[in-house]
Amino acid sequence: MCIRDRVVFARGYDLLERRVQPVSPGLMEAIAAIPELREHDTARSARSGLVALPEDPMLVASRPVVSSDFDGPIQGTLILGRYADGTLAARSGDLLERTVTALRWEDAPGEVQAALAGAGGLYVRPVSDMLLEAYARVNDITGRPVLALRTELSREAHAAKLILEQTLVVSLLVAGLVFGTVVMLLLRYSVLSRVASLEDEVRGIAESGDARRRVALRGNDELAGLAGSVNVMLAALEASREALRDSEETSRALMDATLDSAFLATRDGTLVAVNEAGARRLGMNREEITGATLRDLFPPALAESRMAKLEEAFRTGRPVRFEDRRGDIHFDVTYYPVANAEGQIDRLAIFAHDITDMRKAEEELRESRARYRDLVQSVNSIVLRWDLNGIITFMNEYGQRFFGWTWQELVGRPVVGTIVPETDSSGNDLRGLITDLLQDPEKYVANENENIRKNGERVWISWSNRPVFDDNGALILSLIHISEPTRPY
Repeated sequence: MCIRDRVVFARGYDLLERRVQPVSPGLMEAIAAIPELREHDTARSARSGLVALPEDPMLVASRPVVSSDFDGPIQGTLILGRYADGTLAARSGDLLERTVTALRWEDAPGEVQAALAGAGGLYVRPVSDMLLEAYARVNDITGRPVLALRTELSREAHAAKLILEQTLVVSLLVAGLVFGTVVMLLLRYSVLSRVASLEDEVRGIAESGDARRRVALRGNDELAGLAGSVNVMLAALEASREALRDSEETSRALMDATLDSAFLATRDGTLVAVNEAGARRLGMNREEITGATLRDLFPPALAESRMAKLEEAFRTGRPVRFEDRRGDIHFDVTYYPVANAEGQIDRLAIFAHDITDMRKAEEELRESRARYRDLVQSVNSIVLRWDLNGIITFMNEYGQRFFGWTWQELVGRPVVGTIVPETDSSGNDLRGLITDLLQDPEKYVANENENIRKNGERVWISWSNRPVFDDNGALILSLIHISEPTRPY
């Protein structure tokens, strides 16, 4: 198709009968109805997927028509398609090593369609105690379901589970009848009293909250082992508390190490932590800030705007960044969502960076650029800038009037052929002069050569060249100042 969506060439081919055939009218209607198949933003754009057709779904691929090295502009669209017949299910079956059948979406049972409509696109249901039926949804290129793939899975694990359950039930009944009486007697005379003692000691530790205490129970049996496990748990709890204290101290040290204001807030805007820089900027101490809400610390309008940003970060789960200004001080503020151990976002880390100096520098840079622009545009000389390929990137208004070109006409055009002829009136090679100038600009600090205006009039101009280098000393562009014509043509 051309860029105006007009079909330039269309042909179908039957792979089985090896003959040319007309393109399916359904495919042409689908192409007209799906702009994603016709429109491409870049030369390397590519789109593919299934398209539902009246006869069968079709696998299609769309690429822009460009040169072989992917240079623009895009000249049209190439669309290829192949019917997704039984080969799609067969190939899926080969990968899964199972028999897979493909059903058109409208032919799938209603229960299956409703189950596959979920985000997962998969549905499994039991057929019997020995067999499962699995379905997978296949969407077309627009995201609408077009096929349902079906396969069967054996329930070997379920059958083994049933046998194991029956065996376990019988075994437990037999064991219970044999050992029930003996166990009850042993529990009564040798276990229950020791369990009660162990319970009393554990309760005493829990009430005291002292993880350094240990339980004492003599013996080499399971209860003694349990007491040992309780002591191991208490030691681990003590170590965990110590690690938590170290972690809190480390986190506080890291927060205080930055010059930015740092806060930790819950969803209702309560601040649960603040660093020294943040406390200083608010003019309060940490104890006054901790436990307070944003509404307690800021005026109502400002507090509500901050709560809106906080709610946005919790809702989206992504950082929210904005700029804040308090008097003459500018802050770059970022709200970072913080997830708990379950992966749920329950807090926000708030950082405020003072960017006042940066904003002042930007304003000074804008003013400097404005002064430079006014100077260049007001000077009664030609000011020209070009790149290393000899392409004009800038010319001031005086130069535009002198050569008779507008800004839109000049920018992007080569110097040679626009304001410098290929050769001067004496036959000298000016293209070679320009090429040599680009390779060795310092050789041509000042020069005089013949130039040409838009109307074809030739003029001699004396010009000076100043090369511009990057930080590595590589030439990046030439800035040329050209004076008035030196002599008439």
